[in-house]
Amino acid sequence: GKTTTVNDFGRVLFCSTDRGTRFINAMRVECLTWAKFDSVLKKLEAGGSENYDFVCIDHVDDWATMGEEYVLEKLRCDALADAGFGKGWSMYKKELRRFVARLKRLNLGIIFIAHETTKTVKVRGLEVDKVMPQMSKQAWDVIIPLTDVVGYCSRKPVKKEGKRVEIATLETTPRQDLFAKDRT
Repeated sequence: GKTTTVNDFGRVLFCSTDRGTRFINAMRVECLTWAKFDSVLKKLEAGGSENYDFVCIDHVDDWATMGEEYVLEKLRCDALADAGFGKGWSMYKKELRRFVARLKRLNLGIIFIAHETTKTVKVRGLEVDKVMPQMSKQAWDVIIPLTDVVGYCSRKPVKKEGKRVEIATLETTPRQDLFAKDRT
C-alpha cells in the first residue's frame, strides 16, 4: 500500500527499483541501475520537472545499494572498506548526498519509500522491538535529517456501515515500537 498511497498525492513520478508500480496507474520510470537514476534526474533538470509535483524513489534501500555499486565500480573494488582509510565509505556518502542535493534543486516534493525492518532498541532501560525504515546507515545519515515526515503505511480494521473492513492508514506519530516523525 506504500506506492498506492503515494500515488494519491498528486502528480508523482516514480523512479521504481522494482516492477510493483507497473500494476497501478502511475507515472513511472524503471530504475534498475544508478546510471538510469542519473539519466532520469538529468531529464528532470533539463526542464522535465514541471510535469510533476513529487518525485518518488521507490525503494530507498535498493537506490542506496545501486549507489554503493556505482562507487565500487568507480573504485574498482569489491567492498567499500577495500578502498582504504574510509575512502570508499566517504565516496559512497558523498554520492548519495550529491544525488539528494540535485533532487532538492528541482523544487519538487521528494518521497523515499522504504521497506520496513524491525530492530531491537533500548527505551528507558528496556529492550523494545521497533519498526523502522530499512536502509543502510549511510543512506539514513543522508536522508533522515532532511526528512519532514516519516510515515508508516498499514491497514487497520474498522467498522463501516456495520461491516468490518480494512482501511489504509499513514501513521506519522512516533511510538516506542515505531520510528515515525512529522515536522510539518
